[in-house]
Amino acid sequence: MKKREKSDLEIRAIVQANLLLNKYMIDSPTELDIAGIALMEKCIIKETELTGEAGRIIKSGDHFIISIKEGLEKGQRNFVTVHELGHRIFKETISTYSVCKESDLRENKIFKEALPNQFAAELMMKREWFLDFTNNRDLSFELIKDTAEVFNTSIMSACIRYAHIGDKPVGFIYVHNEKIRWKAFSSDFPFWSLNSKLNELSYSKDYFRNRTRYEGKREIDIDAWFRNDRNRRDGATIYEEIFYMPRYGGVLVMLTT
Repeated sequence: MKKREKSDLEIRAIVQANLLLNKYMIDSPTELDIAGIALMEKCIIKETELTGEAGRIIKSGDHFIISIKEGLEKGQRNFVTVHELGHRIFKETISTYSVCKESDLRENKIFKEALPNQFAAELMMKREWFLDFTNNRDLSFELIKDTAEVFNTSIMSACIRYAHIGDKPVGFIYVHNEKIRWKAFSSDFPFWSLNSKLNELSYSKDYFRNRTRYEGKREIDIDAWFRNDRNRRDGATIYEEIFYMPRYGGVLVMLTT
Protein backbone atom coordinates (compact mmCIF):
# COMPACT_ATOMS: atom_id res chain seq x y z
CA MET A 1 0.00 0.00 0.00
CA LYS A 2 1.32 3.43 -0.90
CA LYS A 3 1.92 5.53 2.21
CA ARG A 4 0.12 8.85 2.47
CA GLU A 5 2.31 11.66 3.83
CA LYS A 6 0.99 13.34 6.94
CA SER A 7 0.44 17.09 6.74
CA ASP A 8 1.69 19.46 9.45
CA LEU A 9 -1.94 20.00 10.43
CA GLU A 10 -2.53 16.28 10.82
CA ILE A 11 0.62 15.88 12.90
CA ARG A 12 -0.54 18.65 15.24
CA ALA A 13 -3.92 16.96 15.62
CA ILE A 14 -2.35 13.53 16.27
CA VAL A 15 0.04 14.93 18.88
CA GLN A 16 -2.70 16.74 20.81
CA ALA A 17 -5.08 13.76 20.68
CA ASN A 18 -2.42 11.41 22.01
CA LEU A 19 -1.38 13.85 24.71
CA LEU A 20 -4.99 13.80 25.90
CA LEU A 21 -5.21 10.00 25.74
CA ASN A 22 -1.99 9.74 27.75
CA LYS A 23 -3.13 12.39 30.21
CA TYR A 24 -6.17 10.32 31.14
CA MET A 25 -4.34 6.95 30.77
CA ILE A 26 -6.65 5.64 28.03
CA ASP A 27 -5.28 2.49 26.41
CA SER A 28 -8.23 1.24 24.35
CA PRO A 29 -11.43 2.56 22.76
CA THR A 30 -13.50 0.87 25.49
CA GLU A 31 -11.87 3.17 28.06
CA LEU A 32 -12.72 6.34 26.17
CA ASP A 33 -15.21 8.38 28.22
CA ILE A 34 -15.95 11.33 25.98
CA ALA A 35 -18.29 13.11 28.38
CA GLY A 36 -15.81 12.63 31.23
CA ILE A 37 -12.88 13.99 29.23
CA ALA A 38 -14.94 16.98 28.10
CA LEU A 39 -15.87 17.74 31.70
CA MET A 40 -12.24 17.49 32.84
CA GLU A 41 -11.34 19.87 30.02
CA LYS A 42 -13.89 22.39 31.33
CA CYS A 43 -16.55 21.66 28.74
CA ILE A 44 -20.23 21.31 29.59
CA ILE A 45 -22.23 19.22 27.10
CA LYS A 46 -25.92 19.67 26.38
CA GLU A 47 -28.31 18.51 23.68
CA THR A 48 -30.55 21.15 22.21
CA GLU A 49 -32.56 22.11 19.14
CA LEU A 50 -30.23 23.33 16.42
CA THR A 51 -31.32 24.25 12.92
CA GLY A 52 -28.78 23.75 10.15
CA GLU A 53 -26.07 22.87 12.69
CA ALA A 54 -24.71 19.66 14.15
CA GLY A 55 -22.94 21.32 17.07
CA ARG A 56 -21.50 24.50 18.48
CA ILE A 57 -19.13 25.57 21.22
CA ILE A 58 -19.30 28.81 23.16
CA LYS A 59 -16.79 30.16 25.67
CA SER A 60 -18.39 31.14 28.96
CA GLY A 61 -15.93 32.50 31.50
CA ASP A 62 -13.38 29.79 32.26
CA HIS A 63 -15.59 27.08 30.74
CA PHE A 64 -16.96 26.09 27.34
CA ILE A 65 -20.50 25.03 26.55
CA ILE A 66 -20.81 22.38 23.83
CA SER A 67 -24.28 22.16 22.29
CA ILE A 68 -25.15 19.04 20.29
CA LYS A 69 -28.14 18.76 17.98
CA GLU A 70 -30.95 16.69 19.46
CA GLY A 71 -31.77 13.38 17.82
CA LEU A 72 -28.34 12.49 16.47
CA GLU A 73 -27.41 8.82 16.50
CA LYS A 74 -24.95 7.88 19.25
CA GLY A 75 -21.90 7.54 17.01
CA GLN A 76 -22.54 10.84 15.25
CA ARG A 77 -23.22 12.58 18.57
CA ASN A 78 -19.89 11.31 19.90
CA PHE A 79 -17.95 12.52 16.86
CA VAL A 80 -19.62 15.95 16.98
CA THR A 81 -18.77 16.24 20.68
CA VAL A 82 -15.09 15.42 20.15
CA HIS A 83 -14.96 17.72 17.12
CA GLU A 84 -16.23 20.58 19.31
CA LEU A 85 -13.73 19.58 22.00
CA GLY A 86 -11.11 19.97 19.27
CA HIS A 87 -12.15 23.59 18.89
CA ARG A 88 -11.57 24.02 22.61
CA ILE A 89 -8.12 22.38 22.39
CA PHE A 90 -7.12 24.43 19.34
CA LYS A 91 -8.30 27.83 20.49
CA GLU A 92 -7.12 29.50 17.29
CA THR A 93 -10.04 27.78 15.51
CA ILE A 94 -12.61 29.77 17.53
CA SER A 95 -13.01 33.23 18.99
CA THR A 96 -15.79 33.21 21.58
CA TYR A 97 -17.85 30.58 19.74
CA SER A 98 -17.88 28.23 16.77
CA VAL A 99 -20.88 26.88 14.83
CA CYS A 100 -20.48 23.63 12.86
CA LYS A 101 -22.71 22.29 10.11
CA GLU A 102 -22.81 18.57 9.35
CA SER A 103 -20.66 19.20 6.27
CA ASP A 104 -17.96 20.72 8.52
CA LEU A 105 -17.50 17.29 10.13
CA ARG A 106 -16.09 16.01 6.83
CA GLU A 107 -14.05 19.12 5.99
CA ASN A 108 -10.33 18.46 5.55
CA LYS A 109 -9.27 21.53 3.57
CA ILE A 110 -10.41 24.50 5.65
CA PHE A 111 -8.07 24.91 8.63
CA LYS A 112 -10.78 25.92 11.11
CA GLU A 113 -12.65 22.62 10.69
CA ALA A 114 -9.92 20.30 9.42
CA LEU A 115 -7.89 20.52 12.63
CA PRO A 116 -10.78 19.52 14.95
CA ASN A 117 -11.75 16.76 12.52
CA GLN A 118 -8.26 15.27 12.48
CA PHE A 119 -8.14 15.56 16.26
CA ALA A 120 -11.50 13.78 16.65
CA ALA A 121 -10.47 11.00 14.28
CA GLU A 122 -7.25 10.31 16.20
CA LEU A 123 -8.80 10.60 19.67
CA MET A 124 -11.68 8.23 18.87
CA MET A 125 -9.95 5.98 16.33
CA LYS A 126 -6.30 6.12 17.33
CA ARG A 127 -4.16 4.90 14.44
CA GLU A 128 -2.76 1.84 16.25
CA TRP A 129 -6.19 0.78 17.53
CA PHE A 130 -7.82 1.29 14.15
CA LEU A 131 -5.20 -0.59 12.16
CA ASP A 132 -5.13 -3.43 14.68
CA PHE A 133 -8.90 -3.83 14.25
CA THR A 134 -9.21 -3.38 10.48
CA ASN A 135 -5.97 -4.66 8.92
CA ASN A 136 -6.06 -7.97 7.04
CA ARG A 137 -9.86 -8.13 7.18
CA ASP A 138 -12.13 -8.24 4.14
CA LEU A 139 -13.27 -4.73 3.29
CA SER A 140 -17.04 -4.39 3.19
CA PHE A 141 -19.71 -2.33 4.88
CA GLU A 142 -19.94 -5.09 7.49
CA LEU A 143 -16.39 -4.20 8.52
CA ILE A 144 -17.21 -0.48 8.46
CA LYS A 145 -20.30 -1.02 10.63
CA ASP A 146 -18.30 -3.17 13.07
CA THR A 147 -15.62 -0.47 13.18
CA ALA A 148 -18.13 2.29 13.89
CA GLU A 149 -19.60 0.21 16.71
CA VAL A 150 -16.27 -0.67 18.31
CA PHE A 151 -15.07 2.94 18.22
CA ASN A 152 -18.47 4.45 19.10
CA THR A 153 -18.39 6.72 16.09
CA SER A 154 -20.47 7.39 12.99
CA ILE A 155 -20.46 5.28 9.83
CA MET A 156 -19.25 8.28 7.81
CA SER A 157 -16.33 9.04 10.13
CA ALA A 158 -15.32 5.36 10.05
CA CYS A 159 -15.37 5.47 6.23
CA ILE A 160 -13.22 8.60 6.10
CA ARG A 161 -10.77 7.16 8.62
CA TYR A 162 -10.45 3.96 6.61
CA ALA A 163 -9.88 5.92 3.41
CA HIS A 164 -7.06 7.81 5.13
CA ILE A 165 -5.24 4.96 6.89
CA GLY A 166 -6.83 1.61 5.95
CA ASP A 167 -4.81 -1.13 4.26
CA LYS A 168 -6.89 -1.57 1.08
CA PRO A 169 -7.59 0.80 -1.84
CA VAL A 170 -11.11 2.19 -1.63
CA GLY A 171 -13.34 5.06 -2.59
CA PHE A 172 -16.32 6.20 -0.50
CA ILE A 173 -19.00 8.47 -1.95
CA TYR A 174 -22.05 9.96 -0.26
CA VAL A 175 -25.03 10.62 -2.53
CA HIS A 176 -27.99 12.64 -1.25
CA ASN A 177 -31.12 12.99 -3.36
CA GLU A 178 -29.16 11.83 -6.42
CA LYS A 179 -26.46 14.48 -5.91
CA ILE A 180 -22.88 13.58 -5.05
CA ARG A 181 -22.12 15.44 -1.82
CA TRP A 182 -18.66 14.24 -0.81
CA LYS A 183 -16.01 11.64 -1.48
CA ALA A 184 -13.13 10.09 0.43
CA PHE A 185 -10.58 8.06 -1.55
CA SER A 186 -7.51 6.27 -0.30
CA SER A 187 -4.23 7.47 -1.78
CA ASP A 188 -3.74 4.15 -3.59
CA PHE A 189 -7.20 4.02 -5.17
CA PRO A 190 -6.48 4.09 -8.93
CA PHE A 191 -9.31 6.42 -10.02
CA TRP A 192 -9.91 10.02 -8.94
CA SER A 193 -11.82 11.93 -11.62
CA LEU A 194 -15.34 11.23 -10.41
CA ASN A 195 -18.37 11.80 -12.63
CA SER A 196 -20.12 15.06 -11.79
CA LYS A 197 -23.55 13.41 -11.73
CA LEU A 198 -24.97 10.08 -10.60
CA ASN A 199 -24.76 7.72 -13.56
CA GLU A 200 -27.48 5.37 -14.84
CA LEU A 201 -25.01 2.48 -14.69
CA SER A 202 -24.68 2.75 -10.92
CA TYR A 203 -26.88 0.52 -8.78
CA SER A 204 -27.35 3.45 -6.44
CA LYS A 205 -29.36 5.16 -9.19
CA ASP A 206 -31.97 2.40 -8.85
CA TYR A 207 -32.48 3.28 -5.20
CA PHE A 208 -33.39 6.88 -5.95
CA ARG A 209 -35.50 5.87 -8.93
CA ASN A 210 -37.63 3.13 -7.34
CA ARG A 211 -36.08 2.33 -3.92
CA THR A 212 -34.56 -0.93 -5.15
CA ARG A 213 -31.89 -2.22 -2.77
CA TYR A 214 -28.99 -4.56 -3.45
CA GLU A 215 -26.95 -6.51 -0.92
CA GLY A 216 -23.20 -6.98 -1.04
CA LYS A 217 -20.68 -6.05 -3.72
CA ARG A 218 -21.71 -5.91 -7.38
CA GLU A 219 -19.48 -5.59 -10.42
CA ILE A 220 -20.18 -2.55 -12.59
CA ASP A 221 -18.68 -0.81 -15.60
CA ILE A 222 -15.99 1.74 -14.79
CA ASP A 223 -18.07 4.43 -16.55
CA ALA A 224 -20.64 4.23 -13.76
CA TRP A 225 -18.35 6.47 -11.69
CA PHE A 226 -15.20 7.37 -13.67
CA ARG A 227 -16.14 7.98 -17.30
CA ASN A 228 -13.45 10.63 -17.83
CA ASP A 229 -10.68 9.34 -15.57
CA ARG A 230 -7.31 9.08 -17.32
CA ASN A 231 -6.76 5.59 -15.86
CA ARG A 232 -10.05 4.33 -17.25
CA ARG A 233 -9.94 1.54 -19.86
CA ASP A 234 -12.80 0.41 -22.07
CA GLY A 235 -14.50 -2.61 -20.58
CA ALA A 236 -12.86 -2.19 -17.16
CA THR A 237 -15.00 -2.89 -14.10
CA ILE A 238 -15.03 -2.03 -10.42
CA TYR A 239 -17.14 -3.20 -7.49
CA GLU A 240 -19.89 -1.16 -5.88
CA GLU A 241 -21.40 -1.80 -2.45
CA ILE A 242 -24.15 0.41 -1.04
CA PHE A 243 -25.07 1.34 2.52
CA TYR A 244 -28.60 2.72 2.48
CA MET A 245 -29.44 5.70 4.71
CA PRO A 246 -33.19 6.35 4.24
CA ARG A 247 -33.33 8.51 7.36
CA TYR A 248 -31.02 10.98 5.63
CA GLY A 249 -32.34 10.53 2.10
CA GLY A 250 -29.04 9.21 0.84
CA VAL A 251 -26.67 6.31 0.27
CA LEU A 252 -23.04 5.66 1.05
CA VAL A 253 -21.24 3.95 -1.80
CA MET A 254 -18.07 1.89 -1.42
CA LEU A 255 -15.98 1.36 -4.55
CA THR A 256 -13.24 -1.29 -4.72
CA THR A 257 -11.16 -2.78 -7.51
